[in-house]
Order: sequence, then structure tokens, then C-alpha cells
Amino acid sequence: MAEAQVAFQAALGCIGFSTAAQAATVAQGFVNVALLGLMTPDQVKQVCKLIGEDAANPIPINMLQQQMLLAFHYWVVNHQCLGLAVNANEFTAITAFEQAQLMVRL
Repeated sequence: MAEAQVAFQAALGCIGFSTAAQAATVAQGFVNVALLGLMTPDQVKQVCKLIGEDAANPIPINMLQQQMLLAFHYWVVNHQCLGLAVNANEFTAITAFEQAQLMVRL
């Protein structure tokens, strides 16, 4: 597994994603953190829905986990817009909560 993918999955773990949910997110094509920046918030929600409704192996993602993934997305997009490096190792649970608070107040 590539280092970027390992870091991305660790960041997902910080926001409450189980190992199975992390693997399901990667299976949806998100092999590194920068790819989150290609999605809209609605598409991020759709990914959560697809993972939870997978016919072969549904993995529930609750509302808080979805909100934290949206905060992760918000953080990535802001970094990309500012021309900053996007490093999954810099995204922590504290960062997620801070970004979620900013996100809901805008």
C-alpha cells in the first residue's frame, strides 16, 4: 500500500471510520487525500451513501462520520485553493472538529 494511501486511511480513522469503512472509501477510488478535492460536498455524501448501501458488504457511516468527512473535504479544498500542500498526516481529529465548526458557520 502506498504511503499516501496509508496516511489517508489513518486520517479517516481519526474521524471515526472503521478499518472496513476506510477500505470501502479506498474502494470508491479515494486512494489519497488530494482526491477528496475533486468532489463536491454532495458527491462526498453520495460516497457515504454508496458505502452504506453496498449490496455485498454494507458498512454504515453515521451522520457524524459523514459530517467529519465533509470537514475533511472542506480542509482539502481550502488547502488546494490556497496553493498549500495537502498532507493527510496533518489532518487530526482536532482539525476535523475545527473545520466542521467553520463549515457550518459559513
